[in-house]
Amino acid sequence: MFTSLGDKFKEIDEYWDRENQYIKDSGIYTPEEVEQILANHEEIRRNQRAEESAKFNEEVQMYREEHSQRMLDMDGYMDPDFMDLDDGIEDFESDDDFDYEMLREMKEERDAYDDFIASLDMND
Repeated sequence: MFTSLGDKFKEIDEYWDRENQYIKDSGIYTPEEVEQILANHEEIRRNQRAEESAKFNEEVQMYREEHSQRMLDMDGYMDPDFMDLDDGIEDFESDDDFDYEMLREMKEERDAYDDFIASLDMND
């Protein structure tokens, strides 16, 4: 998954807070230099936060797209016209990673659907 944006911001802020404190406490810079350095640090901090925010938003968008695609793929599996579960089962039997429990459940659901459709036809 992805790291929370708040955690990333916290890391950035902690780093620049330490740097700023060092600049203030070091005594090697004039007050004007300290002011300029701190202003530069704040600019860098804002840029880093903006970059992290953009990365985070991209990750969220990518996750949403992947999730939507998985949902579309699942809809295809649940569609009774997607495939005839009795055909081609020998292709799956050689696949060590194939989920036979899922296949059984899909076949049961398909059979229940077929029974339901048949009962509707009988009422006509």
